[in-house]
Amino acid sequence: MNKALYLSIWRWHFFAGLYVVPFILMLSLTGLVMVAGPWTDAYQYGDELTLVDDSASAQAPGSERISADAQLTTVKAAYPHLKAAQYVPPLNQNHSSLVKMRGENFATTLVFVNPYDGAILGDFESGDRWYSIADNIHGSLLLGKLGDALIELSTGLTFFLILTGLYLHWPRKTAVPFKKLFKPSFTARPKTESRAYWKALHGSLGVYSLLFLLFFSLSGMTWTGIWGQKLVQPYSGFPVEKRASSWQSDTTMTHGDLNDGDLNEIPWGLEQVPLPKSNVAAVNAVDSNNAAAPKSLGAIVQQGLQLGFKLDEDARFRIALPLKPEGVYTLLSIASSRDVIDPREDRTVHIDQYSGQVLADIGWNDYNLSAKTMALSIPLHQATLGPWSIVLAVVACITLILLSVSGVIMWWQRKPSAPIQSSIPAARAAVTLGEKCLLAGCVVIAILFPVSGAAMVVFSLFELYRRYSTAE
Repeated sequence: MNKALYLSIWRWHFFAGLYVVPFILMLSLTGLVMVAGPWTDAYQYGDELTLVDDSASAQAPGSERISADAQLTTVKAAYPHLKAAQYVPPLNQNHSSLVKMRGENFATTLVFVNPYDGAILGDFESGDRWYSIADNIHGSLLLGKLGDALIELSTGLTFFLILTGLYLHWPRKTAVPFKKLFKPSFTARPKTESRAYWKALHGSLGVYSLLFLLFFSLSGMTWTGIWGQKLVQPYSGFPVEKRASSWQSDTTMTHGDLNDGDLNEIPWGLEQVPLPKSNVAAVNAVDSNNAAAPKSLGAIVQQGLQLGFKLDEDARFRIALPLKPEGVYTLLSIASSRDVIDPREDRTVHIDQYSGQVLADIGWNDYNLSAKTMALSIPLHQATLGPWSIVLAVVACITLILLSVSGVIMWWQRKPSAPIQSSIPAARAAVTLGEKCLLAGCVVIAILFPVSGAAMVVFSLFELYRRYSTAE
């Protein structure tokens, strides 16, 4: 073993871990809250908002719902300062309708409506949901673009921690290293006050959480502001020019503008794709004396059912309403938003609000390889693929929390009676070949993940400064 290389990599692993550990803890804890989203929503909304009162006369056999348009009119009148953005039909005869009203800065108010008499059962600010709060912390630390960049930096450095951690933990005194690599060696060290115990535990947890770290880090990076939105997503979107010959694009709005505030409800591969436009000019040309009249919301609901969309306990669809005269009705049934379970059933349909013509019908078969990969990985990342994915996500979060805590304890026990600064391993006086190789590896990471690369350059310059100043 090259001792110099080992110490050099250990030192870099140490410093990267100091930065990354708080973020892994934050992401794991908020992830657990988000996994519990269906239960926290049910607690916050309550049955009085999501279910229609069984004692209401409207529940009598043979009773009929009022039209979706009448429900929408009632909500618009009650919230004149907000704009109707989305309508979710009732899943069954006992469920309320849901209207999402949009305010300033895409803030969304959820309004629950009795579909039999149009009475407003109550409302709830989407941003006040525990899921939304956890999602905002998870994605940006409530700091906007700055928080997003800090999280992107930590995620990029996580890949570096994975590589260096494997190198440090790799067995070197056995002919079959894989056998010992996956052996939970910490079980042979019951003395928890021993640093060797925590080192063994940290190494073993690192090996067993390897796939979790890789998957959650890489899938999470696709939402980041630089690597995801600037480098990956623009080249993975739906190819409008090849697949939608009748599609007239709106140059002012993209699919991402249909999202519920900061929540990503639109398929990843469509977020940066321009929305189509309704042909209002053609309608006005036919009857120049009367303004074009849009199709009723009720007609769009029925058209959605005729197109094969479902409304039951296992599947639903949402209708994004036109936000301007040339806007379109957009029917959405997406696995990552818990509309359906199977990502291969993802479907986004755009309908001309005047003619009722289907302008685009985008599903799994229309996604390219990147979009299909994300359509599968996002629901797995969010644990929306069923009970097994929830169990997997909970195990992953708990494992990553234990991995982080064991690393902190191991560092603290190195010199528990000394101040933090003295617990940092001493810098080497000379740059070895191993360190140069490590820097070369950092260059590769810097190219793939620019934010992490910039941080590595800054740290390298600081290291060089320390070494030359010490030498003098």
